[in-house]
Amino acid sequence: MSQIPSRWGLYLHIPFCSEICHYCDFAKTARWDESTTGAYFQALSRHISQWIEGVVIPQGVRFTSLYLGGGTPGLFTREYEPIFALIRPYLEAGAEVTLEANPTNLSRESLQAWKELGCTRLSVGVQSFDAAGLRFLTRDHDPQALAATLGLLPEFFSDYNLDLIYSWPGQSLASWKEDLRQIVALEPTHLSLYNLTYAPKTPIGRAHERKKLQAPPDDTQAEFYHVAQGYLADKGYLQEEVSNWHRPGFPARHNSLYWQDEPYIGVGSGACGYLPSTLKSPWGLRYQYPAGLQRFPTMGQPPFEEGRAAEAWLLEYVGASLRSCYGVDLEKVREKTGRTWKPTPWVQESLSNSLMSLDEGAQRLYLSPPEWFRETAWCHEVLGCL
Repeated sequence: MSQIPSRWGLYLHIPFCSEICHYCDFAKTARWDESTTGAYFQALSRHISQWIEGVVIPQGVRFTSLYLGGGTPGLFTREYEPIFALIRPYLEAGAEVTLEANPTNLSRESLQAWKELGCTRLSVGVQSFDAAGLRFLTRDHDPQALAATLGLLPEFFSDYNLDLIYSWPGQSLASWKEDLRQIVALEPTHLSLYNLTYAPKTPIGRAHERKKLQAPPDDTQAEFYHVAQGYLADKGYLQEEVSNWHRPGFPARHNSLYWQDEPYIGVGSGACGYLPSTLKSPWGLRYQYPAGLQRFPTMGQPPFEEGRAAEAWLLEYVGASLRSCYGVDLEKVREKTGRTWKPTPWVQESLSNSLMSLDEGAQRLYLSPPEWFRETAWCHEVLGCL
């Protein structure tokens, strides 16, 4: 049995929103009242207790990170007090505690309340400074007030992430460069820049499927990504993953669990989790709560994935590793699957052309950061070498 991982994350899903953004495919609802949220938070506490008592604490594990995502966790403050009281004894000293919020949720009162709860980091969904972009993305904040609102953050937090979404229909390269200029001027410690996706069950996904919306050409999307890479490197940001950059010393510790095959407990409507290979399966165990808000308060343990095989673990691990600075640990692959690295001629040529690199001493394979944007195609090429 392999050693118990030293890093564990806890993710809590808060599905409530003031309104629904047309690109979002996460579990969420804009139809709720105090009774609905009260029942949900009580169920959240119950499920957290079940995980702590049944899975984590018997192994002496402490959470190294806690992440409240959504939905819009920033809609609430004091409602979290019972949940934090429950979790606090099981957080490692110095744990990263992140809460997602929208700009409209930010005030001195809310920021102070989150800080007093124990949050160490905020993640704020800006998405764009362009009025046309905000309209398309159905965001409800005023672009003219963004700088002043976001300027409150450093008064309360020394670590905060800001999100942008790019390559929405009609976005120009000049608009994207202006978004980058304005967001960097706010001096966030972390940036998440997401290429817009057209999820099938969202309004923009359905419009795209009916050909009422056209995504920018692939070359344009790649140009937006490469422009961001160059600009942020010049401003001193380090790129950790295809969508994530940080100032030195401020990586997103919780997010990096997802990219390094580390375990995390997910709790809440639509939340998923990943338990390590020390528990029942050499390939780890994945589970997901049903997305339906009404079912969560009364349900028991979420269903676990059955029949998990080496191929599933390998696809997930290689895909996540190739789009990050951590690379593929080939020795880990060999130990877990028995497969050894045998580069195909095309991959060998890619190594010669510096599109990929191999650290033979550490037995790690890296994809060049400009190519992280094409991780899916590269993943299949690398799997053909294992």
